[in-house]
Amino acid sequence: MASGLGFQQALFFKESASFNSAEDLSSGTVLVLPVRVNVGFGREVERITTEHIRGSASVQAEEDQLGIINAPGSFECVIPTSGAFSYIEKHLLGKVTTSGPAGTTYTHTNTWNDKLFAGLSFAVNKTGKSYYYHGNQIASCKMTATVGGPVVATVNTIGSAAPTPIALVTPPSLSLLAATPYWLFKHATFKLDTVTEVITAFDIDFANELMEGADMAYALGSDTRTNLAKMGHSVSGTIRRRHDLDGTSSVQSKFYEKFVSGATAALQITLTHPTDADYTKVINLGHVKFTTGDPKASDRGHIVEEIPFTAFNLDNAASSIVTTDEAATPATATGAYDGTGA
Repeated sequence: MASGLGFQQALFFKESASFNSAEDLSSGTVLVLPVRVNVGFGREVERITTEHIRGSASVQAEEDQLGIINAPGSFECVIPTSGAFSYIEKHLLGKVTTSGPAGTTYTHTNTWNDKLFAGLSFAVNKTGKSYYYHGNQIASCKMTATVGGPVVATVNTIGSAAPTPIALVTPPSLSLLAATPYWLFKHATFKLDTVTEVITAFDIDFANELMEGADMAYALGSDTRTNLAKMGHSVSGTIRRRHDLDGTSSVQSKFYEKFVSGATAALQITLTHPTDADYTKVINLGHVKFTTGDPKASDRGHIVEEIPFTAFNLDNAASSIVTTDEAATPATATGAYDGTGA
């Protein structure tokens, strides 16, 4: 008897040939990602009821009908220094250009694109079966780090219907670097307008505005999504640090001065590997505006600045996520999927 206790394998996934294509995750280029235990893929059904005047508590079972089906998903992971997370970034932003090798190093430059790729099929193994979830697009990814910890990603997806579980599939083996397999905040640097600053935490929300509503993503004759395109993207976040009188007047914070003036700032977060120079990740946000700036004195210790920001002009070359590693993929590709023809 199969155990009913939890998951038997990390999350594995495959790029879709077309939207909602039923990919076979037992062959081809299948990617595996180590995730935390709060994986949440499933289906939601909007039931149609007659709602007779006698009251909904008395509606007969025969009087409810299957309405549209939604398939949301979520997972959380400590971002690995090598491996499959590059594909999550590719589908999050919409375009990647791979160059190299320079020696043993490849460079993957992810930039924003108005269109997406066709999507992803995810799978998890649990209770003796493989559960496949097709037709997924990345709705959002929040990257978070605090002093002393790793860089964590929380990813939300929107998909089509979840199929019936199938016979257990063995995914590929997970391969990570033997030393420092995950990005750690202690090996990070932060720059404001090219000047290095000491910060204590950051969170960045990358979002795709997906056209998920019934009138945008469903079609007559189907209770599942027939397309799932995007109509925009956004980035926002928060930088935290101990308050410093480092503005041009030396009486206030340079972050606060930026906020008051309304001037545009450039933010850069660089993650490096402590022993292998082939592995780096650089988040560039070339045009951000701070949305507030007052330091909060909440106790008798250091005054902590929490500096929320919103990024603009993401389609500019000044904004990107650039990863270097020793893998030739993902190769040069630009998303072309816009939901038409479905």
